[in-house]
Amino acid sequence: MIGYAPDGFEIKYSPSTATSSWQLKSGMRPNPPGDAYDGTYEQDFEHIVGSGTLDECNGRILNGTYTYFATDTYPYFPRCFKGEVTPEFMTRN
Repeated sequence: MIGYAPDGFEIKYSPSTATSSWQLKSGMRPNPPGDAYDGTYEQDFEHIVGSGTLDECNGRILNGTYTYFATDTYPYFPRCFKGEVTPEFMTRN
């Protein structure tokens, strides 16, 4: 376990069982700077349901509880939150 996301769900690292469903697009970028999609920009990737074991937030149900995963490939860490972010998490003490 790495820690907790702002919505309270755990973040784990498990490279052998957690694979991202975000994939590099094929073809050329339609807008400047043009060129082929190569992973330089966040917009070079798209979420393809079922292409990996994780959802669009880089998480899945593990042992009955939603869990986020850090991965060795894009997006590496959770991209969004499935739960509600508590205001207390966002304040400094």
